[in-house]
Amino acid sequence: LAQAIGLGLACGAMSSQQVVPAKDKAKEAEVKPTSAVVTYICGNCGANVDIRSTDTIRCRECGYRILFKMRARKPMQYQAI
Repeated sequence: LAQAIGLGLACGAMSSQQVVPAKDKAKEAEVKPTSAVVTYICGNCGANVDIRSTDTIRCRECGYRILFKMRARKPMQYQAI
């Protein structure tokens, strides 16, 4: 209980989450920006492929290596200067 209070947890509100040391939290903070997932469309079979920055550019269904980035759902309009 003294360890839980030292880590900032309230003694009456013990959570089911696992307590992570500060070193591991720093590693998790570094990993989060690189884990962004972008959805592409395969040029051969048309399957939706979710790609992270560490993944190879390849369709998981047919192995084709030409993927097209999906358009944003919100249309963007720019004013010419």
